[in-house]
Amino acid sequence: MKKIFSIIALAIVAMTATAKAGFELTSESAHGTITFKIDGEAVTSAEAGKTVTVTVSPAEGWQTKAVTARAYTDWGGAKTRGVDIVDNITVSGSGNEYTFTMPEANVKVTATYKQLIQASWITLGNAAYTYDGKAKEPTVTLKNGNVTIPASAYSVTYTNNVNAAAATADNAPTVKVTITNSADYAGEASKAFTINAAELTKLVLKDSVLTYAYGEITVEVVSVKAGNLEVPATGYTLSGNKATEIGNYKATATGSGNYKGTATATYRIKEAEPTIDVEAKETTDDGDKGKEVDDVTMVMKVADDAADKVTTETRIVINPETGVAEEETVTVIPIVLESINTPAGTDVTEITVTVPNEIRDGNVVYKVTEIKEDAFKKKEGDNTVVTKVVLPETDEPLKVADNALKPDGQLLDVEAPLALLDDYALQSALKENFEAKKISAYVTAPNRYWTFSSGVDCVLPEGVTAYIVVMDGNEIRIVALEEDDLKLADGQRGIKANNGVLISSAKDNTYEIVANPGNQESGTKPATTDAKSYAGNCLVPTIEATNYEAGKCMVLKDNVFHTIKANASKVKPCKAVLSLEKAGK
Repeated sequence: MKKIFSIIALAIVAMTATAKAGFELTSESAHGTITFKIDGEAVTSAEAGKTVTVTVSPAEGWQTKAVTARAYTDWGGAKTRGVDIVDNITVSGSGNEYTFTMPEANVKVTATYKQLIQASWITLGNAAYTYDGKAKEPTVTLKNGNVTIPASAYSVTYTNNVNAAAATADNAPTVKVTITNSADYAGEASKAFTINAAELTKLVLKDSVLTYAYGEITVEVVSVKAGNLEVPATGYTLSGNKATEIGNYKATATGSGNYKGTATATYRIKEAEPTIDVEAKETTDDGDKGKEVDDVTMVMKVADDAADKVTTETRIVINPETGVAEEETVTVIPIVLESINTPAGTDVTEITVTVPNEIRDGNVVYKVTEIKEDAFKKKEGDNTVVTKVVLPETDEPLKVADNALKPDGQLLDVEAPLALLDDYALQSALKENFEAKKISAYVTAPNRYWTFSSGVDCVLPEGVTAYIVVMDGNEIRIVALEEDDLKLADGQRGIKANNGVLISSAKDNTYEIVANPGNQESGTKPATTDAKSYAGNCLVPTIEATNYEAGKCMVLKDNVFHTIKANASKVKPCKAVLSLEKAGK
């Protein structure tokens, strides 16, 4: 008992003595160094009550985990004598800097560490991919030498992992591993991997054969493929896709960005050869459509002045695959009808042929503008004879050569669009057809009542009644024309040129309107003024498509007259409008 008291007494004496000279500061640090400071000055001892700052400097690849401090007397001596005179000290701080208050004892500071993970520890399940538009997320294994760190200890994130880039690029696809739950490891590390550009494999052009168009032709691309991938327009550049002359060419798509390599496709620009199979039927006496006749072709020729008259048009077309309306720009080349080829046969067959308005041939549209003199002439040995020609719906009438519709001295029947009936009837080349009453048009009644006018006299079909429109005060009244009013120059029942009338007929019935030679002279354009042949009639003819001033006229729609409310309301040819001015309104 006396011995123990002696030891305690010695310890107290030692502590008292040390307090006067200062107490020792020592450290233990396996993976770094520890320094002490008081008021910014480095120290190795401190007086009791002083605030000691502890700075930890971890070795490379390590991070401070924790800092602890213990007070002691002569630690070795105390242990030797079996007395553990030691106490834990409260340490404040974080990271690499801490503080504590010096007790009346020596202090030993201990630092523990976590090892920082390195990029070299990361192994990827796949270090190289090929671009396919999808995010790439290679599997990760994190291993320190032979020690595999469990996946529960870290999180994994990916950046730039969709688009093609090399592991050495600034925007390289990257895996980042971040320690989130480990007593032994800390920090984060990244490893780059490669996404290779996809190789172009196929170039598909809209047309492999195009038609010479008197200027530069740009071949359109339908698709570019990289395997099963559809390559966007931003994924390649195109060369060799423009040409001007007849010949063979090669277009090349060169990959860029997410795509590499090239894909090629060939195309050809051919000489214009506008020959077409046309609609042909046997001609019948009763006007009904006869059975179809096969193997009838029209031989067209590009107009001699085509180079000066080639135009481009933007049209709205319906995409057959999507059903969506799209804009399309086409080159329009004028052509003329040179001749017709008919099938051989032993029996004489009379046929009706339809002249097309235009012919589509890939990148160009051939627009028929003229009919040559020998277009329908029968070739020697042919037994198929054209007896009737149906002319197309066009903005302007075709130019018809003299005798073109009188081949071999035989006058042909001519069916014209209603809007151009008067134009064709008055063409000098069709004078004999007109005088023989062989030019007509067909109209299908849109309703019970419909308006009509023409620049030539027209025979009134059977089963229809013609009226004029008069105004009785504010009331619109229709008055049937007397038979004397309907009598044409040759005594036939019809409507006189340049007069607007109201027609009553069976809805949806189709009627033939025959041009009747009266006082109109061939070789002139149809007059457009109101002939005023029917007294009191407030209808005026619309010989050409016309914009009428708003509020001045009325148009017939669904059997009712409506006031025109907009100046831009264009009335189609061969109709009539009710003039409020003529009605005194």
